[in-house]
Amino acid sequence: MHLHVQSTDNPSNTPSAPSQPSSGTSSSRGSKRKDPMVDVIENQFNMLNTNLQNCVASMNCGNDVVDEVLAITRVQATSS
Repeated sequence: MHLHVQSTDNPSNTPSAPSQPSSGTSSSRGSKRKDPMVDVIENQFNMLNTNLQNCVASMNCGNDVVDEVLAITRVQATSS
């Protein structure tokens, strides 16, 4: 299985610096809006979480295969 992780080292993947302070919200119109960097961090966190879930699922599948192989080995050892 191939997991794709987006690199943030590439300048084209990083947003330009916000013109407002990086407080996470904007109060220019009295509404709370997320700072663009918060969106970037949330997207990276979601991607990390998804990839970790995929990794855990793969490990669980591997554990299931090992359990099956051990069961077969036990049957073969007792029947010989």
